[in-house]
Amino acid sequence: MIARHLVTTLPDGRNLAWVEYGPLDGKPVLYMHGGNDCGLEAGWFADGLHADVRLIAPDRPGFADSTLKIGRCFADIVPDMEHLLNHLGIDKLPGLALSGGGPHLLALAALSNLLSCISVVASPCPFEVPGFFKGTWFPIRMAYLVARYAPTGVLRGLQRAMNDPVRNMRYADRMPAPDAALFADDPARKDLVIQSVSAAHRHGFDGAVFEWRLYTRPWGFDPGTIRIPTSLWYGDQDGMAPPNMGHHLASVIPDSCIHILQNEAHLSLIHRHGPAIVADLVAI
Repeated sequence: MIARHLVTTLPDGRNLAWVEYGPLDGKPVLYMHGGNDCGLEAGWFADGLHADVRLIAPDRPGFADSTLKIGRCFADIVPDMEHLLNHLGIDKLPGLALSGGGPHLLALAALSNLLSCISVVASPCPFEVPGFFKGTWFPIRMAYLVARYAPTGVLRGLQRAMNDPVRNMRYADRMPAPDAALFADDPARKDLVIQSVSAAHRHGFDGAVFEWRLYTRPWGFDPGTIRIPTSLWYGDQDGMAPPNMGHHLASVIPDSCIHILQNEAHLSLIHRHGPAIVADLVAI
């Protein structure tokens, strides 16, 4: 599916870029990309969407062509999305998020009336939750600890090292079995990941630096105030956002349900099940 690349200017002068898939008169769905990526990530599963779905995938500040906002917090997603949806003439819509997009979508659900329902895939929970690291891979634990405690220069160097998509895809066979199988079965998916991750960091890594800091700080909002239908999706073999993170979120979000998919990991779940999750959202 062909991506439409668009940009608007926010009231504070920053650029807000986004990518759209599907017809302009389709049912709109907001997509929050994962950490270290951008709106092009939606292209991972866009070809499987129903023909009448319009997927709107903004780039967060500092990623792709959206201007960096130093010192931002999760709540800052609200005025940005209010401006974007007003620009598009949309009052309310469902939302979908992957991984690091999860806290942003949850903030939008908790602090605004823009969303009708949400699905969150492989989101972290707040860093201060007891047992946060249960089930996480050692490299991911180190990434969080560097983000929490290391100087900015060290964190920037780590982000640069972590986000070489060509090199990372070269070792896709070393990923957890569901992710490795995903790329072995369909090598073209590697190109989609390389494309989106490369685009995300084409202006540098400061966006990733500031966002990883956010993951390790208090979120600044209460997920318990969310009052719209919320579905949480996790893979049983995900070492980046293990199911225990989802169980915590399910315990505090009132109108929520959690789905633990067997034989799925961090990337395979959204690649394989993204279209079905979107279909559920637009049917609610």
